[in-house]
Formats: sequence, structure tokens, C-alpha cells
Amino acid sequence: MRTSAIAVPVLLFSAFLLIASGHGVFALAPSVGAIILLLSFPFYMPENFVRRAETVESGRGALRWVRDVAEITIIFWFVWQPEFESFTRRVGEGGALWDWGLIVPIAVLTLSFAIQGWSRVSRISDLAIYAYFTPTSPNHPQS
Repeated sequence: MRTSAIAVPVLLFSAFLLIASGHGVFALAPSVGAIILLLSFPFYMPENFVRRAETVESGRGALRWVRDVAEITIIFWFVWQPEFESFTRRVGEGGALWDWGLIVPIAVLTLSFAIQGWSRVSRISDLAIYAYFTPTSPNHPQS
């Protein structure tokens, strides 16, 4: 988990640098690696993590569905704006993200996330780790 706490922010920063330098296709590898590492060894687990069985209320009801549609509609509204298209063109063709004024603060954020993740791992209890990796369903083949 400590390795994950350091590697995930560094892999995401590497993906950003690849996108900023114009090699967006190659950014897929560190991004997928970071997601797999984060899901396999989570370091942002609450200290008192206890996996609960899903209840009827936790399912996706009509209200949740309406909220999801509204959020997606808002995202599409932003994407369809002409300013967004010009920004993506500047990023993709003009290298707008390859700027030290943006890279340095993102590097500082990466370092702070790695330090914060490192300190959070030491506060995760063994019971929380066991609850995360233990199947919750009694019908699960491994239980």
C-alpha cells in the first residue's frame, strides 16, 4: 500500500507530462497502471473502513438516475462550447499544457499527494484492510 501511495500520483503525473508533450496515446499506459494499482492496493481508505452489505436504499433509484442525467447534460454543455473546442485545439496542436507555470504546481501537488498517501497508509488498521479485501456476499466462491 505504501508503494501504491507513491506510485499512483507519480504515474498520473507521468500521464499528464505525456499529454502535455503531445504524446497523448502513450499516456494511456501510466493512467491504466495507476487505476489498477489504486484499486488493487487502496491507500485512501478510511481508518475505520467496514464494508457494509448493500441495502435497498443504496440502489440506484429514479432520483439518482435524474441527477446523473443532469450532470452529464451539464458536462456536454461545457464540451460543446466554442471556447472548449479552441482550448482543446491549443492543447492538442499547440502544446498549451507544456508550460513550466502549470507543470511546477502540478509537480508540487503530486508530491503532496504522495506524502499524504504515505502518512495515511500507516493509519489504516489491519481490520480495515481485511474488510476491504474480504468478499461481502456469502454466496461468493471464495467465502
